[in-house]
Amino acid sequence: MLRRKAATKFADASDWLFTDEALQQATAGPVAEHRALRLTGRTVHDATCSIGTELAALRNRAAFVVGSDIDPVRLAMARHNVGDVPLCRADALRPVTADAVVVVDPARRSGTGRRFDPRASLPPLDQLLDVLHARDYVVKCAPGVDFAVLRQLGFRGEVEVTSLAGSVREACLWSPGLSETSVRRRATMLDTAEQLTDAEPDDCGVAPAGRWIVDPDGAVVRAGLVRHYAARHALWQLDADIAYLSGDQLPDGVRGFEVLEQLAFSERHLRQALSARDVGAAEILVRGVDLDPDVLRSRLRLRGSAHLTVVIARLGPGAASRATAFICRPSR
Repeated sequence: MLRRKAATKFADASDWLFTDEALQQATAGPVAEHRALRLTGRTVHDATCSIGTELAALRNRAAFVVGSDIDPVRLAMARHNVGDVPLCRADALRPVTADAVVVVDPARRSGTGRRFDPRASLPPLDQLLDVLHARDYVVKCAPGVDFAVLRQLGFRGEVEVTSLAGSVREACLWSPGLSETSVRRRATMLDTAEQLTDAEPDDCGVAPAGRWIVDPDGAVVRAGLVRHYAARHALWQLDADIAYLSGDQLPDGVRGFEVLEQLAFSERHLRQALSARDVGAAEILVRGVDLDPDVLRSRLRLRGSAHLTVVIARLGPGAASRATAFICRPSR
């Protein structure tokens, strides 16, 4: 059963051993491959190797790789899964290597659910950073990690936010020795093979909607690079505080929404406008407005045959802002 589940994460897991928890925590194959690519030619120590998913990618890129874990059961599974990699049992807070790049993936789940404070992970992030401060290191964090907390903990390297298959998978901390001097935030979108950093220009304006509305990839939003993305693709913001962008052309490979109609949002007016267009199914995207798209969709009572997208956002400065709805045709 777990091997069948693993097929959504890995190209070939037909012979692997898993536990349910280890599979949930495992890095998706393409994400691990991307990280390994950045470590090409280095000596790498995966200090929380678990069942070996990161090792499987690293062994094809690194000059030399070694794995360790404190859990003997997962270590035994790793020996089965990636038997050609040297492994040993060790605590990540007591590194058994001296000059290797240390890769660590702290556990962010417990019996009661996810741990959102990185200091509550296992091992705790603050202790990890203290132990590894003189080393080159890579530490995986939850996608929603608070950047302000990272600064409080003294982290001064690069935070890379990575998305795959339309969702943000992780935030990854790269020590100063492994990152470019001018880069502190990076968004990596594996679906489109695009990367964006805070070292790039962010000069974009705010203006009314053009032909297209673009909802930037979650990695761009989470990394705080919406303006940088807009500047790269000749887009502009609909509002300085809202992540929706607009432009007259779509970036290559990006799904967008062609504006057919704009109206001040109210359920009654939106229902009338959609009914006039014979809409029976509506994708509803919301930013800056306290609305549940599923609840709104049911209240609209759509009965037509067309399928369109409704983008709802609060636009305008301060107290003068108002909820605005855009009826759109999705590009795909």
